[in-house]
Amino acid sequence: MDVNELLQRGLDFHRIGQLDEAVKFYTQVIRFAPNASIAHFYLGIAKRDLGMLDEAILNLRNAIATDPKFFTAYFDLGNVYYATGKKLDALQCYLSVIELQSDFGKAYNNINVILQELKDPEIALMCYRRIFESVKDFAQIGPLRVRIEPSSACNLRCQHCPTGTNYKKTDRSIMKMDVFERILAQLKGFKNIFDCFLYLGGEPLLNANLASMCRRVKEETSIVQVSFNTNGMLINEQVCQDLAGSNIDRIGVSIDGRSPEENNAIRRGSNYDTVVANINTMISYMPSTVIAIDSTVIKRPNDSDKPEVPHSLNRDFPNICKSVSYAMVWPGFKKDKSMLTNLKTETLKPDMFCIMPFTNMVIRANGDVILCCYDILGEHVIGNIFKKDLMSIWNSGAYQKLRNSVINRNIKQLPKVCRKCKQYTGDILLIG
Repeated sequence: MDVNELLQRGLDFHRIGQLDEAVKFYTQVIRFAPNASIAHFYLGIAKRDLGMLDEAILNLRNAIATDPKFFTAYFDLGNVYYATGKKLDALQCYLSVIELQSDFGKAYNNINVILQELKDPEIALMCYRRIFESVKDFAQIGPLRVRIEPSSACNLRCQHCPTGTNYKKTDRSIMKMDVFERILAQLKGFKNIFDCFLYLGGEPLLNANLASMCRRVKEETSIVQVSFNTNGMLINEQVCQDLAGSNIDRIGVSIDGRSPEENNAIRRGSNYDTVVANINTMISYMPSTVIAIDSTVIKRPNDSDKPEVPHSLNRDFPNICKSVSYAMVWPGFKKDKSMLTNLKTETLKPDMFCIMPFTNMVIRANGDVILCCYDILGEHVIGNIFKKDLMSIWNSGAYQKLRNSVINRNIKQLPKVCRKCKQYTGDILLIG
């Protein structure tokens, strides 16, 4: 039996899940042909699937040593490194993938997952500098996430949010279906978008077509994950029935403050007990959808750097994922317009780097494309889908100039809305 036949036997056993037999044949191939990178690769994959991760790392590294341009070996090695907790090693592997195959979307997604977990702006800057230097045409990557605003109108007037305090400062409307149809058609030109978030500055459930939008994004594009956030006040059984058929992956519900009373004071028009009941209704109708609580609290002078989950949320939602963050000073937010008293600003160390221009595209209800989700008043419009298509906007000189300024930390060249953002100011709200 020659080397090719041995390899094929190994692949056949691998395909039917007989991994121990596959390992034997891959090992024989390597004995006769030590430079057979493909045998080293599949041996590493088989060892990974058998849970022998340390050996899998060695085999995948051998695959790369025998073929330095084997980008899928780098990718799978990165996955094994990540599984063993070696996140920085995984990052290096994914960056090598991009240097060899610049349009490998899964590598970009994995890089951003790790960067979100590490929360280290210096590492993020290093990664994107390396990407920016190695990828000649950044446009071929495209965005990894798209954010669509089904409604810029809102039924609440939250007093820590520029939508609530500056409600009339920007266009407020429900996205019309001709806008959505145009967005949907243009999204098909991007191949690396992983997820779509249908939310920005308003309440998505004000749009009667929201469930249909969620369903169609998944059915008609390559996007695999769809989610949105809601204030929870408009949820009822009919809404839940509609959403249950939309194949949505995650719904985040906003409950803010440290108590039900504080939630109701901050989120003007909200009622904590109503939201709790509505969430439970939603859970009963959508058992396969992740329902999560996204909570914001305003920092107090003696609080720790990391906010704690409020007691009321642990009490009322013991089995639901909860994330808590301190209220940032949003671009466009004016403390003197808020009805909350004793509001001040605390300045933390800013990141001085923003990943948004490289990964995110945000489309408002009227078709305006803005820089990121922090610009919920639409202060810096970079294009409109009725004047230019999304691909042209993503590839525009304005976007390229912004990316260059971010990479080079040329803060003075950034748009005003960026210079007012927490990423560059470090400002969060403080009360008391």
